Amino acid sequence: MLRSKVITSASEFQRLEQDWRLLIEQMEQPEIFDCWEWSSLYLKHLCDESDRLFVVVVYDGDLCVGIAPMRLQERKFRKLPFVKARVLEPIDSVYRDYCRFYLHRGYHYGQLIDLLVDEMIAGSRDWDYIELRNFNSRDPVTMLVRDKLARKLDIDVELGDMTPYVDYRQLSSGKTNKSRIGAIERKERKLVRECDCRIRVSQPFDEATWLKMVELHLGRWGETSVFRDAPLLAFWRELLTALDASDRLEFSFLEIEGRLAAAHMGFRNARKIYYYTPALNPEFADRGPGLILLMHLMKHYDELGAEEFDFLRGDESYKFYWADKAGTNHHIYAYRPGAARWLMKLYVRNARRKKTKERAG
Repeated sequence: MLRSKVITSASEFQRLEQDWRLLIEQMEQPEIFDCWEWSSLYLKHLCDESDRLFVVVVYDGDLCVGIAPMRLQERKFRKLPFVKARVLEPIDSVYRDYCRFYLHRGYHYGQLIDLLVDEMIAGSRDWDYIELRNFNSRDPVTMLVRDKLARKLDIDVELGDMTPYVDYRQLSSGKTNKSRIGAIERKERKLVRECDCRIRVSQPFDEATWLKMVELHLGRWGETSVFRDAPLLAFWRELLTALDASDRLEFSFLEIEGRLAAAHMGFRNARKIYYYTPALNPEFADRGPGLILLMHLMKHYDELGAEEFDFLRGDESYKFYWADKAGTNHHIYAYRPGAARWLMKLYVRNARRKKTKERAG
């Protein structure tokens, strides 16, 4: 008999760890962003004191078979600061490129989603609208969640960022931009002839090198950098250390004459590589170190037998030197019935028009 409940306290959430980890192991194609460490460390370092947990879980006896990892956040209207909106959203939809509900692959997805969404709606006295950002088109659960919400509530759906990727199993010379890649290879040969160049792919986490990368990223992106303040640095340091210890970190860099010229901070799991945050030293930009490093990453993980190289959010042209496939993130907004629904819809639509990218690089 399936049963659902909502976890709202930090102590209950901590007790969920083992069930969470076991459920992720039983999902179809889990993403790195689904891991326990990501959500628990986000709550530890980056959540406001006013935020509240609203984690919906489904059990079959003692077995956890579904989780909707949500929280409640209070937001002010920009033009009406005396009006506040209570938003039910994923624990982290800013730094996670993909958000989703976690479902056990041995159970009927529609039945689990019905329970998760019904529990969310049952708690509608606590929220004004639901905001599900970065639910990707490649995840079959995304459309099921959207359709379930549409049957119950008034919803809006917005198309977000494109998410290019390479399927190594189908990759061939005809699937890449050979002229662009040839130009990168020539740059590398010239660089190696003229300079002392060191390329290191898939390295253990080294804080000294990482801090140099942080400095480069801050210099390029400033206040929009993922490293822009102390809480973010603490979050990344602890998360990267944890992922490195479990062989899920992708950390690579290129040095020219002993100086950091390009670096990449990303992730990996048993199936795929995540190209998350690159950084480039502008002094060496004309030598193409970022593209050279990326080319080595592509070759390295192809040779290791990875199934996929995921470029994540963004349609930057260099990603399509290799990628010829892409998904699309969807942002789903669902409004609580009632007299204030029109005000919430106006607020959300105005905020969406003004919203800028929250994760740079």
